[in-house]
Amino acid sequence: MRGQETLVNIEILWEALKPQRGTSHGPEHSKMVSDYALQLHQIHGGDLEVIKAAAILHDAGREDTNLHGAESIGLSVQKAKEIMTEAHWPENFIDLVVQAIQEHDQPDHSPTSIEGKILKDADFLAGFGAIGIMRTFMWTGESGRSVDEALHRLRVTMVQRINGLEFTESKILGQRLYIEQVAPFLEAIDHPPPLFP
Repeated sequence: MRGQETLVNIEILWEALKPQRGTSHGPEHSKMVSDYALQLHQIHGGDLEVIKAAAILHDAGREDTNLHGAESIGLSVQKAKEIMTEAHWPENFIDLVVQAIQEHDQPDHSPTSIEGKILKDADFLAGFGAIGIMRTFMWTGESGRSVDEALHRLRVTMVQRINGLEFTESKILGQRLYIEQVAPFLEAIDHPPPLFP
């Protein structure tokens, strides 16, 4: 499960996400989640291969914009299992990846494993700041939701996610991204400048 075989299988996982390219939960997002997850792994440890696979596959079922919450996570788990099974990964390894994916997307719930905690923070961090603003509006458009829903996600949901982060360094970055990038954006929305000052 380690070494060159793993590297080849990781490439297979990326290949499986190609249909979602260019969406709010596509491989571009998973790449950013992977980058944050690897940085958190350097600090907090955990099984690196589980973290890599979970970061890549955590949104494998998000191409169906009609599914949200538990339904979306359920489909992501199902697709992740199928992809990893086709890649011939051991069942016990698949179970660890699935557990991390199942538990990661809840601000008020702390995942059981260190790999799940890392995935949770990495995924949340990849949804903050200017990139978070962009992805929020992409997602609301993809799912047929309103601008008001997007703004609610920026004002309320994003703050809940920052408060739900597992690690101190994640909270520091999340708060900084909100203060420096999201709050000024919302201020500009709430108070557009007049033509004549």
